[in-house]
Amino acid sequence: MVNEISETKITKWGNGHGAFLSKKALAAGNLTEGTKIRVITVHHNGRDILALEPEDKPTLAEKYANYTGTPETYKQPEDLKDWSQKRPTGKEIW
Repeated sequence: MVNEISETKITKWGNGHGAFLSKKALAAGNLTEGTKIRVITVHHNGRDILALEPEDKPTLAEKYANYTGTPETYKQPEDLKDWSQKRPTGKEIW
């Protein structure tokens, strides 16, 4: 099913291109000003269609869902060992 919301024209913006979206198109896509989106292609009925979808940021729990490390298994990178064992030489607050 295809719903035509509005027409727009692709225009040059600096080194890229863009298209203005009407309020009606934004509302139909559940988008608001400032929403980060991904542009994807969808193959439908023999045609490639550009689609916009909100870029969902994963929650902290989702980011670390597959994390298996623990503080006990943490290994400090070699390049940080010398730095972390130094004593303050000035008025640093550690």
